[in-house]
Amino acid sequence: MKTDKTWVLIADGARARLVAAEGHGKGLQLTEKLEFSADHSPNRELVHDRPTRVFESHGATRHGVEPKTDPHRELKRDFAKEIAEALDANVAGNEFDKLVIVASPVTLGDLRRTL
Repeated sequence: MKTDKTWVLIADGARARLVAAEGHGKGLQLTEKLEFSADHSPNRELVHDRPTRVFESHGATRHGVEPKTDPHRELKRDFAKEIAEALDANVAGNEFDKLVIVASPVTLGDLRRTL
């Protein structure tokens, strides 16, 4: 009888680690080849420009316009995409039978979108 290989992904917005369990009662082993980390600098270090200025439609008044996306949040989405791509490559190679994801709610949502 074949034993199921279960991978457990433990992740937040900046770090992720995979551990593997092969069979019942064998414990967990760290999967060395799949350990992720991302540098999430504060927004003030990611964006160096001043906000864009726009003219009011009536008169000469100008206003600053906030960016439509948060650069810090975009880094977290990109990090989730990187994890999903690595998992997808391992699914194609039949590296594991089951996957358990333990993640913060925001990271879990990002992973769901990309998986």
